[in-house]
Amino acid sequence: MDRRPPGESGVDFAVRPTRLGCGKSYESEHRDEETCRLVRELASLPGATTTEAITDSVRDRLEREKRRRNDATLIADIRAIGERCAKALRPGPSSAEIGDFLYDERGFPK
Repeated sequence: MDRRPPGESGVDFAVRPTRLGCGKSYESEHRDEETCRLVRELASLPGATTTEAITDSVRDRLEREKRRRNDATLIADIRAIGERCAKALRPGPSSAEIGDFLYDERGFPK
């Protein structure tokens, strides 16, 4: 269980059974009134409990973080493939040189 002050753990609440300053008993201790207000507002929108709102929010954030990290891995993999392909290419004429070979100065085919 992480009991570091808010901001140090990356999470604004520590899990432990207690009574909150939010006016209700939850399984997490919120560190500030803004968090309590946001949780209550989020829970009121779909008609969910505050515990469901917290669980859904944490689940959504976790999924976004996993996707972001997967995206970063995918980008790195694609760059590595591009670098390997670039090394395998033989030097040849540039696209401008090919254009000069195929077309005259007016842009018509030779």
